[in-house]
Amino acid sequence: MKQYLEETPILDFSSEIIQQLILKKGWQKLSPAEKVKGIYNFVRDV
Repeated sequence: MKQYLEETPILDFSSEIIQQLILKKGWQKLSPAEKVKGIYNFVRDV
């Protein structure tokens, strides 16, 4: 499972832009299940 949670060149979730998006959307305050749902919906709808 750990391999699926690691950063890759395509998905660099430590980048400043991604971290700003996380803060803007408030995802850091959600439960793990709600985080997944919120991020999934954001990616689906963009």
